[in-house]
Amino acid sequence: MDSLAAGMNALMKGEMEKERDKLQSVIAGLEERLARIDATPTHSTASKGSWESYTQFERLDVDTRDELEAQIKLARSNLAKLKEKMQSNPKSCSHSHPCLCSQNRSAEIAVMSMTTLQRIEDMKKFKLDGNALFNSNKCHEALQKYQKALIYYEYCFDAVDSEKRELEQVRLRCLLNAAACTLRLESYKQCVEFCNEALEIDDKNPKAFFRRAKAHRLLNRYALAERDLKRAVELTEGGKKCTDIQREMMLLQQCEEQHKQATM
Repeated sequence: MDSLAAGMNALMKGEMEKERDKLQSVIAGLEERLARIDATPTHSTASKGSWESYTQFERLDVDTRDELEAQIKLARSNLAKLKEKMQSNPKSCSHSHPCLCSQNRSAEIAVMSMTTLQRIEDMKKFKLDGNALFNSNKCHEALQKYQKALIYYEYCFDAVDSEKRELEQVRLRCLLNAAACTLRLESYKQCVEFCNEALEIDDKNPKAFFRRAKAHRLLNRYALAERDLKRAVELTEGGKKCTDIQREMMLLQQCEEQHKQATM
């Protein structure tokens, strides 16, 4: 589950960055309002019959200025604490895995408050977003989308039987797509982990075997790569006639030959 932990870390970090940006925006808005008050001209006289309203206006200005200054001070203090937490990354929260959270569990609470169907719909959206990013060769961003969907899956423990099949299918596609991303990102061990999880759902999935075979080859695990590739051939329509499989078999054979020559 290292990949899911990493995904949770990314999600929590993203929430902290959003909170930081929001605080900075709030401070800028408060400072702008304070500047407008300070720029308001102070009248030395007032028209007949308006003095009472004028003194009321002045008093409200003073109250508003004091209130704004207090709000700015509080917002700056919160921003400083958040930045310090982001830099030091203390482990003082209740999460069982390493995280970058600010102990603000609003994102987690929001996910937990959803129904399983709502989570599934969000997972589908994250998958589609990931697909678009992957097709634009933005593999790191795509991987984050797939991991976010997989994090949502972890909160679907309340799924009923009618929801479980669809839930597992969405999870399977996200795992396979995440494996494709990690291949491009050269994170081959992570690719193996994603494929392992995919095969726990569908132990006859040719894409999982093929991508794991490729990852094993790139990790110099040629025997494991050969075993997975043979399984992919058995499960793929057309078998060895598949262009991708033919290419991978050729690459594996070349790697094995080079390895033999290097060890002679």
